[in-house]
Amino acid sequence: MSARFPTKHCQRADPHEGHMVTSDEAAGYCPGYPALAPQQVWQVADRRLEREGGVRFRVIVRIDGTHAHCHDCGKTGERTSSRIFKIRLDRFKPTSTGYRYVGLAQ
Repeated sequence: MSARFPTKHCQRADPHEGHMVTSDEAAGYCPGYPALAPQQVWQVADRRLEREGGVRFRVIVRIDGTHAHCHDCGKTGERTSSRIFKIRLDRFKPTSTGYRYVGLAQ
C-alpha cells in the first residue's frame, strides 16, 4: 500500500459513504466515492506515476452514456490542457488502472 494513499478501498461498485474496511489483507478507512458529475477532479491512480514523483489529475467536463469527457488539470481543477480524454465510467474507482476522487473544481 502506498504511503501517499494509505487507505484501503472496499471495491464496491456503487457510490457510497466512507466506512471502515476489515479483512485479512488490510484494515483501514474506505474513502468511498460519489456518483460521477461534471466539475469533479479525479487523480490518476497509476503507481508508476507515483514512483516517478508525478501526479496527474483529470477534471470531468461532461458525461455521456458510457464515458466521461475530461481534461488534464491541477489539483484544484484548473485546466492545464485542451486535450479531451474519453474515459470509461467504470474506471472511476481507486484501483491501479483507475482514478481516485479528489473533490470539486474550484
